[in-house]
Amino acid sequence: MKAAEIFAAQQPEMKKLFDEYEANTTQEAKFVHDCDKLDMLIQAWIYEQQQGVKLDQFFEHCDLPKSFDVLIQVRKEIEKSRAK
Repeated sequence: MKAAEIFAAQQPEMKKLFDEYEANTTQEAKFVHDCDKLDMLIQAWIYEQQQGVKLDQFFEHCDLPKSFDVLIQVRKEIEKSRAK
């Protein structure tokens, strides 16, 4: 039996939440997906600052959070900071 199957059998609520996240159909799942995108964006922004490199191609093509105002605002602040 795979570790994921053992975990699912022992923690059915966690399995349900993971399936919900994977399906990306609820507002909560969409929020978590957008948080994941924002996390990647923040990491790239920090890397740019620490390493003195520009990751323009990444920022032009990354899948940005676009569903929740608070996350959109953070994204816009990063964009403003990068434009300086």
